[in-house]
Amino acid sequence: MGILTITRAYLTTDVWLHVYAPEQGFDFYKVTETGISGSGYATYLGAGGEYYIKKWLSAGLDISYVIGGVSDLKFVRYFTVDPLEKDIIKRGDSVLYTDFKNGIRAPLFIDLDGWDFKGQVRFYF
Repeated sequence: MGILTITRAYLTTDVWLHVYAPEQGFDFYKVTETGISGSGYATYLGAGGEYYIKKWLSAGLDISYVIGGVSDLKFVRYFTVDPLEKDIIKRGDSVLYTDFKNGIRAPLFIDLDGWDFKGQVRFYF
């Protein structure tokens, strides 16, 4: 059982896009790279076990359910080849998501709720 887990998230997005529409006069490449980081909290409840195959070797399995999330995501890196977009995003800017269908613009939140399975093999010496 974990009463409090501190989580750190790092996300990187790389985009390489070739825009080609000769009828409209478009033929260019759009390249961007973003780096995002944030912190969050979680709690979990689970069970696990370990089976000793030999005195020096064991195999184990853990299963738990995690509840938590990562918020307050900020840009740590932004690169683009487009000179018109050079200063759109600055280091430390908040990361937002947009739901165009519902007209919502809000801070990005990474939901960590779900099952967590871990397996391990341990060597003792």
